Amino acid sequence: MKGLSVNRWKFLITSVCCSLTVLTGCKREEKHGEVQQPKEDTIAGKVKKFFASLPSPFEVSRTLADAGVTFNKSILAPIEETGKFHTRGEKARIIGVFAADMSYSILFGSIQEALSYFNQIHKLFQELNIGEIISRDIADKIKMYENNADSLQLLMNQSFSILNTVISQNKQEDIGIYILGSANIEGLYILLKSLNTKEPQENLLELIVSNRDVIEIIVSMIKSSSIQLDREYINQIEKIHAALSKFKVEEKTYAEAKGANIKLGGETKVSWTEQDLQELISTVENARNYLLKKA
Repeated sequence: MKGLSVNRWKFLITSVCCSLTVLTGCKREEKHGEVQQPKEDTIAGKVKKFFASLPSPFEVSRTLADAGVTFNKSILAPIEETGKFHTRGEKARIIGVFAADMSYSILFGSIQEALSYFNQIHKLFQELNIGEIISRDIADKIKMYENNADSLQLLMNQSFSILNTVISQNKQEDIGIYILGSANIEGLYILLKSLNTKEPQENLLELIVSNRDVIEIIVSMIKSSSIQLDREYINQIEKIHAALSKFKVEEKTYAEAKGANIKLGGETKVSWTEQDLQELISTVENARNYLLKKA
């Protein structure tokens, strides 16, 4: 049994999902001058909760750098095979994969790769007849900020996600759930491919293990959906959730007196076995093959 210390963030997720905030501006539904907030028990409310949990791209990129992760184009999804995705669900799911790959490329400054994925995402949204929600000027901004990492990270950290727009304005919650779940799977795949499985980088494994809470939100979205989703997609999400649940989490809090002050703190201990890690790797790879329609 192996263990590591994890910080107190409860919903830490990988940077690869941050790209979903890039594709649209900060759009809100307004009525009589007031912002209409989604209820927490609705799909849109769960999406809002999900994105409220994201760390900043700066924090994530720093974690990846500290773990010694470098850009690896070979692990990204092939763009040239988009013609084999025909159904509504297939197109929505591959959008999530491409959004994750776009974010990964931006974080490492591979702007041309990022633009290639952006163009495919825009094309797929047009094929789904919701292309108007994508801001075309995002591509120009990515080019403009090519040599300015801070500006790119701010661009990625826009407060409203494309999923909020899809769900709130277009009433197409199935597309939102497909995109979010698929981006999450691709994000896990990228992180696991970047992991040294013989001597796992502690901070990188923290990102992976903490992803369990995000998967739980996705499972909750699926259960709350009024639209029938692809059964195999649900199976893949549930299998990943089960694999992540085998990593044991123990929380401890403490109070430390310093003069007249008391310092409150806490630590989360995560334990796992080699079998747990290998099962997670295999499960995520199988899910990713499903998304890419690999035999």
